[in-house]
Amino acid sequence: MRSPPRSMPTRSIKGAFVNKLDFVILASLEVDVDFNCNVVVGSDGMITGAQGGHPDTAAGAKCTIVIAPLLQGRIPAICTRVTTVTTPGETVDVVITDYGIAINPRRQDDRMYEGRGPSILHH
Repeated sequence: MRSPPRSMPTRSIKGAFVNKLDFVILASLEVDVDFNCNVVVGSDGMITGAQGGHPDTAAGAKCTIVIAPLLQGRIPAICTRVTTVTTPGETVDVVITDYGIAINPRRQDDRMYEGRGPSILHH
């Protein structure tokens, strides 16, 4: 016979769960050089879906990692300016593509950043 389920802690858990995350990994259709993300509008101008909790989890997590391919077909996913800003760049800490990693210079605790702009790590 199974034991009864454990009861929830008696202390109150308040606030949004997304504000309690250490890390979050999100995908994006486009990312620009200021780390802004677009997850709603394709490069052809068509709405491809909804943003879901993309901006909320990016803002709430201690470290936000965004993944995107360097190219989607023949269209670059990393660009000068995104079509539509869904998630502001100040909430994104790291962008990972199939060609490398960029660390947002706004991230204050990054030891790789030495005031030279985004840190770029290649594999």
